[in-house]
Amino acid sequence: MLQNPVVDLNKLVRIRFADGEELFVRIFENTPVQSADEFPVNKDAPLGKVLLGHTKGDQIEYRVRNNTYKVTILEIYSES
Repeated sequence: MLQNPVVDLNKLVRIRFADGEELFVRIFENTPVQSADEFPVNKDAPLGKVLLGHTKGDQIEYRVRNNTYKVTILEIYSES
């Protein structure tokens, strides 16, 4: 049985916020990969912490200061 890929360090992930905005993000540990097509997210940042370990289709809420954000994982891309 195939397992769904999980969000992990350096994997490219497409997410959608509750307002409809979609982003490609890559969670990094030390030095972000620079790309015009993706948004680097540190693993210790609030978004990085909540995405790690989740799978496609998961809906996650996280807080930054007094704001709550909702994000859905649309796709997790395998490393090429």
